Amino acid sequence: MSSQIEIAPQTSVGALGQGTTPDSRRTWGPAHYLALAAIPLLVYQAWTWVSWLASGPYQVTADRSYGSFSWYAAHTIEIGLGLVVVGLVVMLVRQCRTQRRLTFDAMLFIGLVLTVFWDTVVNFVEPLWFYSTNLVNVNDWWGNAPFMINAAAGHPSNPVLVLALMYALGTLEAMTINKVMDRAVRRWPGINKARLIAVAFLSASLIGAALSLTMTLTHLWGDPGMPIPILRGEYHYSLLQFLYIGAWSATLASLRFFVNKRGERVTERGLEHLPTRSRTVVALLATIAACNLSVIVWSAPIMFIGIKTGEYPANYPPSLSNVNCDTPGRTGTAYGPCPGSPDFKIPVR
Repeated sequence: MSSQIEIAPQTSVGALGQGTTPDSRRTWGPAHYLALAAIPLLVYQAWTWVSWLASGPYQVTADRSYGSFSWYAAHTIEIGLGLVVVGLVVMLVRQCRTQRRLTFDAMLFIGLVLTVFWDTVVNFVEPLWFYSTNLVNVNDWWGNAPFMINAAAGHPSNPVLVLALMYALGTLEAMTINKVMDRAVRRWPGINKARLIAVAFLSASLIGAALSLTMTLTHLWGDPGMPIPILRGEYHYSLLQFLYIGAWSATLASLRFFVNKRGERVTERGLEHLPTRSRTVVALLATIAACNLSVIVWSAPIMFIGIKTGEYPANYPPSLSNVNCDTPGRTGTAYGPCPGSPDFKIPVR
């Protein structure tokens, strides 16, 4: 495989990749298969959302701590993220107008917004990840999802506003990490892909740690169902959360960074024989699938490792634990005893 440096149209220096030449052969590549994978993913989302909307979504306010530090932090973060996203949207619109096409960054933005659906797929079997009712929320849509196992699905709060903003800003995070990767290329011109991905993972992990610790220490989200805690008790913070955010963000950054001689990412390659509009549709579907699958794939190991977690903290904030599962001193939830409890069993819907 070639290891020459190529100039990417949306990065400051360029990326490492293998060149391609125009070819009239209409063979299928990764972009085609990813676009095809997007179809069942989007159908599953649409089915769930239509069913969820028909059932009447509602806001979860159980144990919301009005006027607390966590409550003020929630709305400060929501407003702050909203302002940054507005700026990002303006930048992407200008980018698309300048290039007279739907750019990769705009596709990534769309793909990430549609990835919000899968955010809590880690709770597919059991409640491992909690969100605070202090955030603007609705009850989660997983209660209407086909094949769902978690008996508490449909009851916990899903902070749809802050999640939509955070996922959208994944585009900006990928841009930021790419700048670090660009600097690594300048510093070590012969650096290979594996080491560049390691640079992306380290950068993503540091950014992710700043975000996740902010949300954890303000009691806006929690991971009591994840083993290997770095922090324990009401501020439970697992090493798995740190690794997950780093791996997920590094995946997106790598997807954006690595291009061929034509300046194409993997979701855009092999489509030159298609009309412009069809090429855009296939590339967009491929990007949506890549974003969706990045959450599903990295969540899957945590989903099963969580079965081995220890007992959930007894002093967990009520605004987090509320309707998820029975923590020490709190019973009567739809799920029953939390994982790690002496009488824990996986209740099936």
